[in-house]
Amino acid sequence: MTTLRALLKKAGFNPNRGRLIHQTTSNEDIPGKAKTVSARVIDWHDDILDREFELECKAPTCPRIVAEDERSFYFPSWINNRTEILTVFRDIMYYRDVEFPSPYPGLAEGR
Repeated sequence: MTTLRALLKKAGFNPNRGRLIHQTTSNEDIPGKAKTVSARVIDWHDDILDREFELECKAPTCPRIVAEDERSFYFPSWINNRTEILTVFRDIMYYRDVEFPSPYPGLAEGR
């Protein structure tokens, strides 16, 4: 089990300089496959960031969020029955460096 807070920290999200939007869905047990019904701006202290869910499961159970800070955009991804946080640099010039492969959702481990 993990939480969005833990995944965002691991991805390098800066809560002091960031913003987050949470989308509620018609089925909060599998938000990745459910219809979105509303969205709200949340802060780093919101309880949804502490909701536990399985990283590896048969359905995308991670809450729907989009986050941004001064460096990147962050969003959940569900690939091969595994949830992770993907990031996209705000400054596309980062991708000139081969150390940072360009985003390619659906590709295992970015390569």
